[in-house]
Amino acid sequence: MKSTLYISVILVWITICNLNEARAQVITNLERAINGIQMSVAISNDIVAVGGSTKLVATIKNSAPDLAIFAGDPDLDMQVFLTDESGTVYDLSRFPHEFRPGGGPGAGLQPGESKSYTFPLTMTKNIPPGIYQIKTEIKMRFILENTNHTSTSHFPIIHSNTLTVKVIN
Repeated sequence: MKSTLYISVILVWITICNLNEARAQVITNLERAINGIQMSVAISNDIVAVGGSTKLVATIKNSAPDLAIFAGDPDLDMQVFLTDESGTVYDLSRFPHEFRPGGGPGAGLQPGESKSYTFPLTMTKNIPPGIYQIKTEIKMRFILENTNHTSTSHFPIIHSNTLTVKVIN
């Protein structure tokens, strides 16, 4: 009887974790497209302790009618900013990973296709408790190639939607 109760508790815990992960990966609030490319971000937990972390999911969508091919160095210059209610900005752009869209140079997104990338976002010790807005941007180099195999090169800054997160002690 006890083992059945433990298994039930574990299954409930797994379900809750999976729901939180799924919630973070839903594409919502795509920002305005720049040359047909859009970005949306989501977080797995909107309440984070100082020194704790949450998962940040960045989704890039090709809304253009053409194939988007990522060109050059696959590492993107992605920046994440927290802004508190008084306007103080904290830069959380230093990630312990490489952000590689589409798998590297030459990889791309078909029209209407999206790809998501998940990585930890840590609220460093210098961030005091409070309510913050999260905003991200990437400098992205890509080529749009149409069905006639003519292409145009782009190097815009793509902005994400804005999220709210509460940092607690």
